[in-house]
Amino acid sequence: MRPFDRRFAPLQGVVVAFLLAFITQAGFAQSQPTSSLPPPVRDPQAIAVLQSAITALGGTSAVAAITDATVVGTEQDVSNPGGPAATFTWQSAGSEFRFTTQNSNGPYIALSGHGTPAQQKQGNWLPWPYHVARTCQPFYLPAVALYAELQDPNHTLTYVGPVTVNGNSAIKIHTFDASDKVGPLVTPQDWYFDPVSFLPLRVDYLFPYQDDANHASPLSMGFANYQNVGGILVPYQLQLQLISASTVATITSATFNAGLSSSTFDPPSGGGQ
Repeated sequence: MRPFDRRFAPLQGVVVAFLLAFITQAGFAQSQPTSSLPPPVRDPQAIAVLQSAITALGGTSAVAAITDATVVGTEQDVSNPGGPAATFTWQSAGSEFRFTTQNSNGPYIALSGHGTPAQQKQGNWLPWPYHVARTCQPFYLPAVALYAELQDPNHTLTYVGPVTVNGNSAIKIHTFDASDKVGPLVTPQDWYFDPVSFLPLRVDYLFPYQDDANHASPLSMGFANYQNVGGILVPYQLQLQLISASTVATITSATFNAGLSSSTFDPPSGGGQ
């Protein structure tokens, strides 16, 4: 897929752009004053739904034991089903992430850099705006994403109630990072859960412009084909939507606790500065 315009990270790395995923913002220094901010909302009904979802996805103990994850797969442009598929590798450990997407245009890499986010485009390492990188959450591993938000006291969690998603009943929860003034602009999410199984059905979130945290484009990710990986349910099919572009990502393998090196999440020496 091609970039829409200069505001977006290259959609040659479309899965990175769509997922903006891993993990929580805890690893990044916050620069905004917090003294005048309202306290986060921690709705008991929202907390109960998230706890039920985590239980359905594998349980608190199993999710809390995850120290790192590597997910490998392919993604296909829905509008060009006969075209070449891109491959991706998503790696994470705690608050650090590294996304690599490879297609006919070459590799695209985005990483957390231990607080100094960077991206590689056309072989060159460049800084990645903090307000974009902080939106990286493990949406493709909903158990990890939801557990992190539930454990973070700076996350607002609001129960919206029963809704309909693609003709099916769902429970909607609204969340965002309330730790600073930028958080409500770039981190809002709407999660939708099956009212019986409590498995996540979809998450809607934002992809902020690289040059302006006040403007963003809406994205969504639908979850399907959950499979058990070491006691954790992982959705092996993801339906991704950005504006009018649609992509299907298929996970081929997921590995937890492989002992990823800390250097995995840094660009080469001097890169991304």
